[in-house]
Amino acid sequence: MLKKLTLPNGYVAHAFEGSEAMVDEIWTRNVYGRHATIAEGMTVLDIGANQGFFSLLAASRGARVFAYEPLPETFEVLRMNIEANGLVAQIVAYNEAIAARDGRCQAFVPTSDKLIASGSVTLDQSIADKLTDLVSATLTIAAVHSVSLKTALGRVQQSRIDLLKFDCEGSELEAIKATPPELFEDVQAVVMETHGAYAEMELYQLLQRLGFSIHQYEQLAGPFQTGYLFASRDTALKARTQPVAILSAPSFVLEGEPLIFEDSRSFATRQSAESLAREWTLDGAQVAETEAGRIELGALAPGLHQLRLQVRENGESDDETCDLFCLERHYLAQSAKFVLPEQNLEVRVMPAGTTVIKVPHKSLPAFSVIRELRVLVRLEDSHLPVSGHFEFNGTRRALTERTHEFSVDMTPAGVDVLFTLSAPAPLEFTVCWWPESPTLRLADGAEQETLLGPLGYKAIVTHEKARTYRISPDMLPTTWRPRQGVVGIAAAESFGESPALVGQVTIAGKVFELGNWYTEVRFPIPEDGSGIALSIDTFGVRRELALAWWGEA
Repeated sequence: MLKKLTLPNGYVAHAFEGSEAMVDEIWTRNVYGRHATIAEGMTVLDIGANQGFFSLLAASRGARVFAYEPLPETFEVLRMNIEANGLVAQIVAYNEAIAARDGRCQAFVPTSDKLIASGSVTLDQSIADKLTDLVSATLTIAAVHSVSLKTALGRVQQSRIDLLKFDCEGSELEAIKATPPELFEDVQAVVMETHGAYAEMELYQLLQRLGFSIHQYEQLAGPFQTGYLFASRDTALKARTQPVAILSAPSFVLEGEPLIFEDSRSFATRQSAESLAREWTLDGAQVAETEAGRIELGALAPGLHQLRLQVRENGESDDETCDLFCLERHYLAQSAKFVLPEQNLEVRVMPAGTTVIKVPHKSLPAFSVIRELRVLVRLEDSHLPVSGHFEFNGTRRALTERTHEFSVDMTPAGVDVLFTLSAPAPLEFTVCWWPESPTLRLADGAEQETLLGPLGYKAIVTHEKARTYRISPDMLPTTWRPRQGVVGIAAAESFGESPALVGQVTIAGKVFELGNWYTEVRFPIPEDGSGIALSIDTFGVRRELALAWWGEA
């Protein structure tokens, strides 16, 4: 089903349901244009154009665009958007994939009722499998027309290609490797979303051999393992020279298992680089410092641990951190009697001795920074004494009050949350769960624009200058629609008595005064599903603010 969106410059865009996050990423956050220059008279190749949101952005700045999109349904939306904005003479669109060779190729098309990039398609089996695991996607295999990057570059009449934008869901490296190196001599800059279908070092060093300097590089991260790269031939721009730390770890380990890490993926970025020095830190304590790429850690206790790798070369360094989840030895062998399929859904249980309760992994938040869940346990039999225990992953806590809220760590992808309730006699309990949003802390020097997380997200912010906050469309709830949003702003200084707040909040074109120590501001949720922006100004007075937002039905 298609809907109409109005882009920031007034363009009209036809879009699949759920495309607002993509529009926000390209037009508001400007992920592809934040380092690349796009101006009047330039030539841009948009590889992986999807519904054309980046093509429209480049055309709006005066560039001539050659756009490639392989999926016929998505290409039709791209074509509609070109025509709707009178850009037929400026954007040339091809219903083709970019692959290693001309012809036809196999493509995987995911569909899911969870948040996913609308109109996505991948030629890579490993990317398709990851989508299936993460969002319970159903994959359809389609045969699509394809051309090589050599053919695509040859279609451009102009000798100079100012920007090559790549986002073809894992096929980038294969397409570049299959292209004769001399054809890249007229390509001035490359910007791409990178993927986990290939080695990061191979892509990085290949672009260097083709004569590009890498200026910006973000390692693979997040559930979909995507990154970012910007490279150009502009010698006036500073090239990245620090090494790249890449830390890969299993999603979980079992209690008592030794851990062996092989760091074969971190790499130096300069040809004259010395050997990489590595420092390994576990839960804040250094465990090894070596040039060798292999270390062995002892067995971990059940719970969430943090492993950090820092690599150094020629006085420069890079580091990466990952979570290590250790499951109690018998955790996966537990069989659940009760299931809590949705957050905030109350279920009554009566433990017979010890009862296992499950939160299915498919019900857990998949695209957020949630690290903990809250579990409510309430005794319903008011005339009976409270007794029993709550246990999660080897940690046991006594039930001493009629109502308890317990924090449990978010389990890794694909692992159910399993906890037990035990009581010496039949007692009826009400149990439910919800995500516990983290607290974001921003101090002086932080970016003046901040992206807030999902419903209930909290931030502690040191304020002096005006700061803008954004709630992107994918942070809005997907299972229900709030009638309006509410942002709460409070003085949060930890020292003595704080004076009343002075300042103002601007949201949806309206200005509200900050007053006393706490202010609530209500705002409409946009009907078109677009994001929300608000700014807070304390008029140059240095204050520490506590900030949270939520929805009202």
